[in-house]
Amino acid sequence: MKPAVLATVGLVLLLGVAWVLRQEAGLPLWLVGVSVGVVLAGVPVALWLSRRGKSTTPARLVADATSRRGLQTAGIFSAVALGAITIAFTTLRAAGVGPFATLLSSGAMTERDKVVIAEFRNSTSDSTLGVALTEALSIDLSQSKVLRLMTPAEIRDALARMKRDAKTRLLPDVATELAAREGAKVIVMGDVTPFAGGFALSGRVVDVKGATLYATRTTAKSTNDIIPALEKISRDIREEIGESMRSIRSTQSLEQVSTSSLEALQLYSRGVRSQNAGSDDDRMPFFRQAVALDTGFAMAWRPIFSDLNNLRGDPALRVDAAERMYRFRDRLPAHEALHAEAMYANLSGDLEQAIEVYRRLVASWPDDMRAQNGLGLYLRALGRWDEAERVLAPIVDAGTALASSHYNLVTTQIPLRKFAEARHTIDLMAERFPTSPQRWQAGYFLASATN
Repeated sequence: MKPAVLATVGLVLLLGVAWVLRQEAGLPLWLVGVSVGVVLAGVPVALWLSRRGKSTTPARLVADATSRRGLQTAGIFSAVALGAITIAFTTLRAAGVGPFATLLSSGAMTERDKVVIAEFRNSTSDSTLGVALTEALSIDLSQSKVLRLMTPAEIRDALARMKRDAKTRLLPDVATELAAREGAKVIVMGDVTPFAGGFALSGRVVDVKGATLYATRTTAKSTNDIIPALEKISRDIREEIGESMRSIRSTQSLEQVSTSSLEALQLYSRGVRSQNAGSDDDRMPFFRQAVALDTGFAMAWRPIFSDLNNLRGDPALRVDAAERMYRFRDRLPAHEALHAEAMYANLSGDLEQAIEVYRRLVASWPDDMRAQNGLGLYLRALGRWDEAERVLAPIVDAGTALASSHYNLVTTQIPLRKFAEARHTIDLMAERFPTSPQRWQAGYFLASATN
């Protein structure tokens, strides 16, 4: 092989290895460039060292550099240099040293810490864009196994403890106060502004004292580019927090787990905002319009099914929504896809399968309160009272459970004739969820059982 061809092949291999390290070891792009620069700058040094004590004129060095032996020397040096840089970077990153540290390795947060997502600040003429971007970012970040986003139910309960209305917008100042009160370590904030005929998007990770821990920015030329641009923001944040590149790359793109239609996303987001505020007013039309624009929008079929199921809606429509959600579950984040499987199993009457799916959910996402509650609910439905209590009691005692989990625990403790424990659970409901109608239902069942 001619030296020129050998040099070209070697350079291509070097760049290929650098890119693989970028993907697998998480090397930032700038460090890949530095690696290549160090290698290219160091080749003459390696060749000079190989000729110590011999003629070292410029012509001689050029001749050596283009010889097969010179290229082999350069290749060895390149591999050693790139390997050393990679090892140094990963070591410093894991140790949390200086600019190489992630938020996890520096101790700014730990895995599964609570994270609050503030509503995007929106400077565009489209009043719904900020809400849509906030919801899309939540969907994408929810795919991470490192982060634990506060759920809408947790946020609603926290707002009640803050003496604020459930419809309060989670703007940065409110989100920061809520995070501090609820023990969340960081808040993710975003901005969208008009820029050169398109949009500028930015994302920040902020601690509860308001200090910016990380910031990233990108642009979208048009509305068609907004979702891919937001996906870049999300991936940058996940990488900086310390999630592995392998984990980030294994998750689906934002368009795949949500929708490629910005209009459908905006409609969905308006429905979610109404739902999260605990309001039943006019939210179903938003979800219906969203799936009319994108029939495979699984995240929108989910609340349609839930509303029909909870409100005892038309059985045929309920089955149709469940089947669509199940059919398009590959367009859901992994944990939501499992929730869809559990819901579909329940609708099909296979509670044992639903329990098995919920066990898988709890094993992978132990802080998923919906999964814990669903597991306890279906164990209770099968009369497996002791198992149901073992699932529900710890999350209620920990103060992390939903109101429905308290209700399910009470209606599990009554058949076990644990009346004192049931009364204690109702007292916790009164303290934590004073306006929940399930509190009165639970009290009625206990009174009926003890009279």
